[in-house]
Order: sequence, then C-alpha cells, then structure tokens
Amino acid sequence: MKKYKIGEFSRFMGVSLKTLKHYEKYEIVVPEVDDDSNYRYYSYMHGGRMLRSRCFTQLGFTVKETSEIMTQKSCESIVEVLDSKEEEHQREMLLLRLKIQRLKEIRKKYLLIRDHANGYSIENRKAYYFLKHVHDDEFIPGTVWNTAEMLMELQPHVLQLAYHYKEELDKCSAKNNLGLGISKETAEQLMRIIPETMVLLEEQKCFLYYYSAPYQEGTKDIILKDAMALMQKEGWTLAGDVVEGGYDQYIDGKRIYQCLIWIPIH
Repeated sequence: MKKYKIGEFSRFMGVSLKTLKHYEKYEIVVPEVDDDSNYRYYSYMHGGRMLRSRCFTQLGFTVKETSEIMTQKSCESIVEVLDSKEEEHQREMLLLRLKIQRLKEIRKKYLLIRDHANGYSIENRKAYYFLKHVHDDEFIPGTVWNTAEMLMELQPHVLQLAYHYKEELDKCSAKNNLGLGISKETAEQLMRIIPETMVLLEEQKCFLYYYSAPYQEGTKDIILKDAMALMQKEGWTLAGDVVEGGYDQYIDGKRIYQCLIWIPIH
C-alpha cells in the first residue's frame, strides 16, 4: 500500500497542514509514524476517513463531535445524535422561512405606503398576541418586563404597536398605550408557552389606513382623527380597539412619519 508524507497527503485532500493536524488531534486520522525519522505517513484509507469526516462536519457537527461518531459511539447512540441534529436543522429551516415571510411583510408595508399614502383598503388584520408595556406615556412596572425581554429575543418578528381602546376613542380621550405584538401564527411556532401577560387580538375585518408625511408636533393625534373620520365617511362603524404601527423614516435629512392604522369595522 502506497504511503504519503504529510505534505503530499494534505495536497491530495485539499486541506492545510494545520487542518490535517487538527483532525489527527481528534483521532479521525491516525497516521503511521516512522520510529527513526518520526515522519508521518498516510494512505488512501486515511483519505476515506477524511472524506467521511467532512460529510459529518458539513452536516453541522464539530470535528470533536465527528470524532465521537466515528470512534466512540454505538449505532444506537449515533442515531440519537443524528435525530438531534435533524431537529436542530428543522428549527433553523423554520426560522429562515419565518424571516423570509417577515421580509415580504415589511416590503408590502413600504409598497402600500409608497403607492397609497393617505389612502385605505379593507383587509383582515391577522391575529396577534399583544403585550401592553406603556400606559398613558408611562412604563408599566412588574412582571410584564420578563415577557418583554423574552419577546425581544424573537426579533425580527416583534413589532411595537400603539393600542387605542374603543371606549377611549368613543369618548375622544385616547391615551398613549404601547405594546409589543407578534402574529399568533409566528408566536405559536416559536414559543413553547404563551405567557399569561399577553392577550390575543383575534383576526378582524379592518379599515386599513396608510399614512406618510413630514412629522409635525401633534401629527399622531391628527392622523388617528383623520383615519377615523375617513372610516366613518365611507360608511363604516368602529367595531373594536384600534392598532397602529408607526415609525420615523428620514428621507434627505427630513423626518417623515409613516404608519398603518388597523381600525376594526362592521
């Protein structure tokens, strides 16, 4: 059987000497060592082990984990390790799919504001879990912040939303209530347990108002009143609490306030 020195073998394998020695450290490749010269020698059989180990590392295992699979574990324990890695990749695929979905949602929002600013459409607002954390311009103390911290780990899927209670709108006394929202579909895929501090906003038919204009003091109150007035002018009646998602966008150094307002109707 032909034997190769370390430099020759590493060239055949397409790896550096450092990488090859790293694989030796974990006994994936164990060369023959000449007692007199202390030279390492490798054969095509070592190449097969290198190839097999690369298979496992490309599947997401570390070199150390790969060594354990190839040198220590039983078939039963290997199957358990493979099942665990499959679950890990399934989770990664879910997260990637949800990120792509989120990109599309954000893109749609910008297109709506670009093409229909100060206009509206009638759409179903999908169900959301909502955590109120600001009431009348003040943070709400207590355990709500444990949930808030957990939600922030779920970005990019969490939105800050303004929440206007129907009773307050009816009395024209809307307060500044803010909260964190995540769609019911996404939450139930990412969260094992939905905290009791979160409330479910059921899917509702809504008058969806789009707004984009230079920011001025009092802009947000004016926008909400304009949206409500337009909704009533079009013959609809307020049917629930209003949710608003807004943000500042700077264009050529100018502060632009953009938002979507979901007004439940019947």
